[in-house]
Amino acid sequence: ECADVAGENCLDGSQLLQIVAALQEVIKESEERRQTRHSKKQEPDFDEEEEEALDEEHEKEEDLLDSLGQCVGYLFKTHKANFLPAFEQIMPYFLQLLSAQHTAVERRI
Repeated sequence: ECADVAGENCLDGSQLLQIVAALQEVIKESEERRQTRHSKKQEPDFDEEEEEALDEEHEKEEDLLDSLGQCVGYLFKTHKANFLPAFEQIMPYFLQLLSAQHTAVERRI
């Protein structure tokens, strides 16, 4: 929404790269949390209460990924082709989110 006020191409290339670096870190941390949740579900003493807690964490993670996708979409909207060089830095992470090991909601990004 702030970018609407600032207008198109309101960020320069270095600022876009800084934003992408932060988004990259968010994606990495999200993937680590996803793997941790998956590992916990494989433990022999995993119970229903733990499953509920992990399901809540997973929902929050999906909300985070939705926000991340909206952010990237907004950067494309406001910077168009100027955002492509910065996006190339995180494209491998987005491709990873499209893999079959991720849920349909996670692939929606």
